[in-house]
Amino acid sequence: MIVTSKSTSLRIERLICTLTSRFGFRRKEEYFLPFLLSHEKISNLLGCTRSTVTRYMLALREHGILDLSANGEGLIVSEELMNRHSRFCGQLID
Repeated sequence: MIVTSKSTSLRIERLICTLTSRFGFRRKEEYFLPFLLSHEKISNLLGCTRSTVTRYMLALREHGILDLSANGEGLIVSEELMNRHSRFCGQLID
């Protein structure tokens, strides 16, 4: 279902939110995904170029929506991003 999303940015966001809802957990006002995926791996999963993934991930970081954990072993995902795609992720889990 993720790959059928219209834009690459939407596919990237939905992949991150889906992985976070399945394998991550909530920490105060944010969510934590306890592992990293390379930009190349994400591009292979979504059928886009690595440079596109890198560009969009950087934009998410610049807007404070996504960040690396302090130890570099996972992603900190904002509540805003999770809320934006909660309906989509909920449909996958149900």
